[in-house]
Amino acid sequence: MMARVTQVYSIDEVARRIGESLELIEIVSWNDDNIDYGEMVRVYDGTDESLVTFTERGIESLPGKAVSVSSSSTKSATPT
Repeated sequence: MMARVTQVYSIDEVARRIGESLELIEIVSWNDDNIDYGEMVRVYDGTDESLVTFTERGIESLPGKAVSVSSSSTKSATPT
C-alpha cells in the first residue's frame, strides 16, 4: 500500500523554508519537468488563479535547493 500525501506547502512557505526567493521558486515551478510528477499540486478555488503547492518530496526535488526539507521545524509538523 502506498502512502498518501496528507499535507502540502504553499509556494511562499517553500521559498521561506529553503531560503530561496519566491520569484526563483515560481520560475522553477513554471516548467513541470523540474519537479517530480505529482509532487507539485495546483489548488483551484473557482477563480482564474490557482495556488501552487509542493509535497515534501516535491520540495526535495527542486533543482539546486538550498537546504533539506527535513529540518527540525518540518519534522515537528509532519505526522509519523
